[in-house]
Amino acid sequence: MLKTKPVLVPIILLLLLLMLGISIYSNKHNATANNHTTNNTIPAKPIKQLKALLRAKQLKAFVYKKKNYDTTYCFIINMAIPSGSKRMYVIDLKQDSIVYSCLVAHGSGSNTAKGAFAFNNTVNSLATAQGKYSIGHSYYGNFGLAYKLHGLDATNSNAYSRYIVLHAHSCVPSNEVAYSICNSWGCPTVNSYSLTKLTQYINQCTLPIIMDINYMP
Repeated sequence: MLKTKPVLVPIILLLLLLMLGISIYSNKHNATANNHTTNNTIPAKPIKQLKALLRAKQLKAFVYKKKNYDTTYCFIINMAIPSGSKRMYVIDLKQDSIVYSCLVAHGSGSNTAKGAFAFNNTVNSLATAQGKYSIGHSYYGNFGLAYKLHGLDATNSNAYSRYIVLHAHSCVPSNEVAYSICNSWGCPTVNSYSLTKLTQYINQCTLPIIMDINYMP
């Protein structure tokens, strides 16, 4: 039977301690790196979605108080988001979650020379008007299926008389793009597939859905 020489015992123990120390340091370093990524690398999209959800909480209080609007879904459009990105959200008010999002065009009259976004409620302004809308009856017009919109605030009170409606147009892309998309004459305009999806949510409700157009940077 072989016996370990006494002089080798301290060396073996030293090597074991050294290996243990390296392992502990490596684990701590990896954990620190992961925490650094989690805390500081925040994707842009979740922040945009969070703003929509916070706005939805305000709309939820509004529809529950009024009692004549749907309390299951609401549509939110954030005009602070570039038009090439998804900025129209369908919010499930029961689950406080986003169930669908899509591109939406804004009115050409909202474009300014300085690049800022400008809301306007004036007839013939061709601009998007800020505020809460009630989605009304559907009809078939120049762009096919469309929904009447009723402005509920002073900032969009002329929506119905301006013929501002929710409709589709082929110029609106299906996927996000790195450039500004086409403009409407003030109507929130989506692509045909998105209108089909929005229609599915509208048809589930017996009361009018609230659509909110706002600027949330």
